[in-house]
Amino acid sequence: MAYTPGFEYDLFISYPTEATRWAKQFQADLQSDMWLAAATGLKIYFAPKSWELGEDSDGMLDAARNSAVFVAVLTPDSVRENSSRFLRKEMDAFRQSSPLKRRFCPIPLSPIDSAQLSKAMPTGNPDTFWNANLEFYYLEDGVPFRFEANDERYKKSVQKAAYQLRKRLDEIGSKGPFTGMIVYLARDASGSSVEKEWQDIRSLLLNDGVSVVSSAASDGSAVSTATESKTAENAVLFVQVFSAQEVDHAKAQLETFEACKSGKSIPVFQWRKKFKENIDAAVLKALEPEDREFCEGAQSGLLEDFKVAIRSKLAEELEKIKAAQENPPRPPSLAEQPYIYITADTPDLPLARQLQQTAVERTVAVIMTEDEAQRREDFENNLSLASGVVFLHGKAGRKFVQLWLNEYARKTCLLRLHTKVAALYQAPPEKPEEERPSPPIKLRTVGSQETFTVAAIKEICAELCGDRA
Repeated sequence: MAYTPGFEYDLFISYPTEATRWAKQFQADLQSDMWLAAATGLKIYFAPKSWELGEDSDGMLDAARNSAVFVAVLTPDSVRENSSRFLRKEMDAFRQSSPLKRRFCPIPLSPIDSAQLSKAMPTGNPDTFWNANLEFYYLEDGVPFRFEANDERYKKSVQKAAYQLRKRLDEIGSKGPFTGMIVYLARDASGSSVEKEWQDIRSLLLNDGVSVVSSAASDGSAVSTATESKTAENAVLFVQVFSAQEVDHAKAQLETFEACKSGKSIPVFQWRKKFKENIDAAVLKALEPEDREFCEGAQSGLLEDFKVAIRSKLAEELEKIKAAQENPPRPPSLAEQPYIYITADTPDLPLARQLQQTAVERTVAVIMTEDEAQRREDFENNLSLASGVVFLHGKAGRKFVQLWLNEYARKTCLLRLHTKVAALYQAPPEKPEEERPSPPIKLRTVGSQETFTVAAIKEICAELCGDRA
């Protein structure tokens, strides 16, 4: 996942062929600026120009529709009628991601005619265009000269762009009521009759801050990566839209999801697009009994009613999560049931809940409260009960992890506490040496920065339970 919840990429950088060298330098300088370098997990897609020759166009368009902000390096030639078709394709894909308001960032290398820009990139909404005065050129005697890397004006403009982009990414990532929750949205079939409805549901989820995952294979036959499978296990809801003529594809998608979630109970929400009433009944009647039962099990009313049902279920699941965090069960006796306390910053809560889900099979497992004002009190109260403390370090910044490691060392000394297990639990992404915390006390390190796994929490539980079944 990217820095911005709900998207695969944070920034999609588009550029014309004639500006390839400049755009590569700009992308490198932008990513290394402190404002974006500090955004843990930031992912930038630098669109390859080889796709214009017919190579990798599907991958490029898929990246565009899964990006939070579209950054377009522009020249007058790039928006002319005979040369803007590739830019238009990229924007057409990007507009499918979620509402476009203030998610398009132009980077002009010379004056651009607004009428040409609107024609080359027809968004239908002026609020789409986010102009933060990021011109990378100056005029001298009426001639435009673009800023180059050795120019102080270029460096200043890069810093300005990085700051504005980071600010916008933070705004996008924090706006939704269900930020951090994961929904598995089954992919529609190629050329599907429900393509518009599928995009509508996806936009609804992304706009609410939901992280959306789905099978990469269009036929539902396989899951693309182990990471996708692990993410699906942590989904709170499965959502699917289809029509009766696509029932085989819909069934395959559900089977793919069932394989991903490894037996975990996750609610299934399905909506079927109906034909005209008399035709719909005839189509269903012609189906095999098993296929007809599958279709009749899905909602088939108004799509808006289906959206309401999805949001109501997400709200219900969110309340369950909050209740579990605010009122964690207390063990009758630590000797009988070990108590594990997990510190985790907001970006790592999905992984923390996965650790918790595994640990509660044999112990009481509690995650640190999300309320920053209550964290210190929460930490001290739980530390007095804990027989094991886990410091989760995935997307969280070094500062967060180091703070609670230091607090653990101070409190255990001051309160004369001793926990049987204290572990730094590593999770992706990989971090340079300077981003890794320095434990002030002897601490075991478990997990991996390459791949997230629950194997280490199982070992910790076994140790705290005396390896009893």
